[in-house]
Amino acid sequence: MDTLIHTHTSMLLYRKANIKYISKRLGHKDIGITLQTYSHILDKLEQAENMLLDQIMDDLYHAK
Repeated sequence: MDTLIHTHTSMLLYRKANIKYISKRLGHKDIGITLQTYSHILDKLEQAENMLLDQIMDDLYHAK
């Protein structure tokens, strides 16, 4: 069952679901528990967002 919950939560995170919604859905008392439990996924998402921002800035800087 834990694997199913983890997979479900991972899918929600990758689809950009609101962290407060996810935390409430999981029955966590506060989002800190959710953030700590799924920090490895959130770190990957942050890296992807940083790469996207870098690309946007690069496109703007090199625009003609």
